[in-house]
Amino acid sequence: MKNKKDFSTPPEHSIAVALGYDELKDEAPILLAKGQQRLADEIVRIARKYGVPVVQRDALAKMLNRSEVNEEIPVELFEVVAYLLAEIELESQTKAHKNKASQNKESL
Repeated sequence: MKNKKDFSTPPEHSIAVALGYDELKDEAPILLAKGQQRLADEIVRIARKYGVPVVQRDALAKMLNRSEVNEEIPVELFEVVAYLLAEIELESQTKAHKNKASQNKESL
């Protein structure tokens, strides 16, 4: 999950957080950005603009919002964030596989 980022945002983007994780240099995911209301909307807008996965996890976003930007996430959230990142990675691989299969089908 090298250089993966994910954004966790509750309904209406009242809170949004951005996480980053580089398995080659980070011991744990890093909180890259956080915001509420308009700033949350802007975080989500930028994520979508650059094709970064956006997921909705209300409780997780609220817990991560208590952390400091550019710091590792709290150890008590490692397991749930690891699961979320694995879920995002699996979804990404599934989409890539479907796209490749579709391209192969078109070339026949």
